[in-house]
Amino acid sequence: MEVIIGIIAVLVIGAIVKAAQDKKERKEFNERETSKPTPSIADLPVGNYCIIDECTPEIAAGRETNGAQDVQAQLYLLISETGTKPAFIGVSCGEHGVNKQPTINAIKELCLNIPILEGAPTYAGAKSELSDAIVEHSKKGVFKIYLGSPAGDVARAFKDGCHIHNIKLPRLLEHTWNEHINYVAAKYVLDRLQDKSGAVTEYYTLITRSNLPPPYQDTHTWINRNRPLKAWDLANSPEILKRNQELNAGIKDNTGVLRIADVLCVAKDLGFEYDYARIFNGIQHGMDICKDRIALGAVETLVQS
Repeated sequence: MEVIIGIIAVLVIGAIVKAAQDKKERKEFNERETSKPTPSIADLPVGNYCIIDECTPEIAAGRETNGAQDVQAQLYLLISETGTKPAFIGVSCGEHGVNKQPTINAIKELCLNIPILEGAPTYAGAKSELSDAIVEHSKKGVFKIYLGSPAGDVARAFKDGCHIHNIKLPRLLEHTWNEHINYVAAKYVLDRLQDKSGAVTEYYTLITRSNLPPPYQDTHTWINRNRPLKAWDLANSPEILKRNQELNAGIKDNTGVLRIADVLCVAKDLGFEYDYARIFNGIQHGMDICKDRIALGAVETLVQS
């Protein structure tokens, strides 16, 4: 009798344990089924182009500071108009040498996985990861270089086996400081360039307030409205805006803290250099695309070299 009671007790305990285990497993299953995975979004396709500029300044005081705004304006306009991202962004030499880290810090916040490549630490140009990348991409077919800086890195690529016949160079070079600071490199590039149609020489047009569409003429308000986009926030730090305002002060009817010009190279290449509404609406649209992608779960997975 005692044996039977013991068996019954064991069976009851086993049933209780099994019921508890089943309840736990069912709860875990339900939690897995009802929890939603983190949204994700595919990378943008890569275009057959790059952007080269001094980009984000390492130190803003006492120097030209438009690079941060300008490289992002180009990027947003290209995303809006082409639906693609650049093969890479090249950081060229500035007044205090070259340093791609500030640009990496900003652009990674867009979660676009764009390689940031560093040029030579001198205006004269030297072999670098940037010049090597130009050579490599030129071998694959037509490749556009949106150039907003001196031509040293491009000149070096031209000397190192670049397929020059595949290169298109929408540029802010002729009759600018970029040409003046390294005339030899600029002449070398322009003498060999087969498609010479990409020159932009009226480069103050976007620093003239009356040229801007009405929604963008209050540049402080427009910049601040887009600060939730962290990359843009970094491109518009208080010291950058202060220095931009100082540099713009000598220009009649200036835009205050907005100092962009290189984006005209993109607009000229795409056929609307003088359509300022399309330029600014495109920049804003590109920003909005980036905001939406981040909200949908886009992540930065690229480990920069």
